[in-house]
Amino acid sequence: MNTLFSWSKYPLLRIFIPYIGGVMLAFNLRNTLTVPDFLGITIIALSLLFLFICHVYITFKRRLLYGLILAHLMVWIGYYNTQTNITNHSPTESILNIKRKVLLLADVNESPIWKENSVKLSVNIKKFYLDSQQHSCKFKMVLYLQRNSLSEDLSYGDRLLCYVYPNNIPPPKNPDEFNYKRYLEIKYTYLQAYASSEAWTRIGQNKGNPIMHFANQLQKKLLQLFDDSHLNKNENAVISAILLGADDKMDAELIRSYSNTGVSHILSVSGMHVGIIYMILQYIFFFLRKNKQQKTLKACIILLIIWFYACLTGLSPSVMRASTMFSFFAFANIIQRKGNIFNSLSSSLLLFTLWNPLLIFDMGLQLSYAAVFGIVWIEKRISDKYQPKTKVGKYFWDIICVSLAAQLFTFPLSLYYFHQFPFYFLLANMAIISITPLIVANGMLLLLFSFWQWAYDGLAYLLNLCIKYMNIVIQTVESFPYASIQIHMTLWQTIGLYIFIISLIYSFLYKNKNAFFLSILCFLLIISVDLIKYINNLHNKEIIFYALPKGMLIDCMDAQTCYVVGDSNTLSNNRTIDYHVKNHRIKHQIKQLIYTAHCEKTQRFYKIGNVISFEGKRILIVEKNLYINRNDTSAFSINYLLINNNPNLSIRQTIKAVKPDLVIFSANNADYKIKKWENDCKEYGIPFYSLEKGALNITLK
Repeated sequence: MNTLFSWSKYPLLRIFIPYIGGVMLAFNLRNTLTVPDFLGITIIALSLLFLFICHVYITFKRRLLYGLILAHLMVWIGYYNTQTNITNHSPTESILNIKRKVLLLADVNESPIWKENSVKLSVNIKKFYLDSQQHSCKFKMVLYLQRNSLSEDLSYGDRLLCYVYPNNIPPPKNPDEFNYKRYLEIKYTYLQAYASSEAWTRIGQNKGNPIMHFANQLQKKLLQLFDDSHLNKNENAVISAILLGADDKMDAELIRSYSNTGVSHILSVSGMHVGIIYMILQYIFFFLRKNKQQKTLKACIILLIIWFYACLTGLSPSVMRASTMFSFFAFANIIQRKGNIFNSLSSSLLLFTLWNPLLIFDMGLQLSYAAVFGIVWIEKRISDKYQPKTKVGKYFWDIICVSLAAQLFTFPLSLYYFHQFPFYFLLANMAIISITPLIVANGMLLLLFSFWQWAYDGLAYLLNLCIKYMNIVIQTVESFPYASIQIHMTLWQTIGLYIFIISLIYSFLYKNKNAFFLSILCFLLIISVDLIKYINNLHNKEIIFYALPKGMLIDCMDAQTCYVVGDSNTLSNNRTIDYHVKNHRIKHQIKQLIYTAHCEKTQRFYKIGNVISFEGKRILIVEKNLYINRNDTSAFSINYLLINNNPNLSIRQTIKAVKPDLVIFSANNADYKIKKWENDCKEYGIPFYSLEKGALNITLK
């Protein structure tokens, strides 16, 4: 019987798995367990000694003992490497305990991102000055500068002096909200600060890596060429994202369309783009294959072009990872190793995580490697099942096979991170991938012939038409019924789904019954968990007061129906809803949203003016323009009093008028007012809660 794995064929894979286990263990225990350096080094040294003894004196029959010691060694290397990296990149206690403004010396380490009212920078802090004393340090932080002509002029490598108040990055304040704190911790970033235009100054330039500086300046000049070509706004944003990796120009609605149809990968320069270039170059230089010298020359040319393209994108992390991965493939061709491509994947991934162990948590890296794994393992097996008779048919069949193989191994991660499955991903990918090479080639030619005005204008016109056609196709596919299916997946369900997919494919490819039974078991477990969640959600009744930095929003959930109460600015802001609220609604499988500025009274819910009643619980929203008649208390027998948007009121008089069970303060009230109201509530013995601490979730029985 054929077997899928023979560990002797995958030496790097069998040491990579326990190494990653150690990385994950260290990251999850980072705040609770720190292994002293002496102990960590001692354990690793002893493991190496035992490994050497086993290698010399233990017979082959006892290779299991050798494997266990090797796995133990790799777990400790992963743990200690992760702990060391986190410690070396963390701010010192002296900066963490500062409760006032401090002067920081900061170097910009990435291209600035322009926001509506600010410029976001990732900076390396070299020194800070406190009480006329200089303190050396080494850590990263996020710095927001007031947006003006000076902050818009900043670039990679600039050195700044900033007088700011460093703050810890807060955890998510709403249920199932995107964990921005964890996202930045993976990038070794733990603090953030804001500086007004008077609180910072640029004191130097070109302080970063010269290669990175060259790449960023080159990217900036090429982006300016697209800006000067008079492309339409959306078309300019798309080509800038596809070709140069500048995705900060994209319209939110256009991004949503690409995401809902399963082709958002086209907008971020990553492994797919580098893979396309790699395959095109392999085809162009097909004649360099007669001997080892020609193969070496071919590999060197391809690598030179790939890394030059990486420079065009500003050496973004995703492109650098993809370029490194394909460099391993090219190197394997040079040394003429017939070994399996999974060793090249494992070696590149091991190299990345040895250099930066927290990269294993990077979503982009996970999706890239999952896609490549799927394409390498099953794409050829799928394509061999059918052989089209025409070249056009073969081209589109190859697109279908590549898309299917990649999507099969990335959709569990997509469900886990984005909670949606694009139903028409094959149709969308066929349309997009068929025209993407033309768009990429057109964009490259436009940049190359920018000195020739006639060719420059003609290529810009053609490029505009191609991207407009692509956008129309995407928006048309998005308009199809059930274009995007929302599904909430837990981490364990995602792992179970991968086991199901891999074991099912294994069972069919290698006729293995045990794998087939394992896939059935995983499928039943996933369905059972989902069924339990569905039954629980059918009986769910809860009120959620969301913690929003601006605005007010309340969800009253009754099974799969949600009554939504909020101010007009919040309800119309899709970005705010998607970031803070959407995931929680998907988790509870909400099918119907009822927006209630004013609705008729029903048995379960009604809203009249600022009074809400849901399942017998009454909520009164007190805002600036609300008048409370203190002589009529019968109409204001309420459970929850929500004070919103800085009203001028007396807590003592309001409490006498409405007698609430709980007073809730929105996060958009002024801090000094909240403190005053909290003191008043304490004085009168009334329970209170500030949404500044996080959302308030009230489960009703």
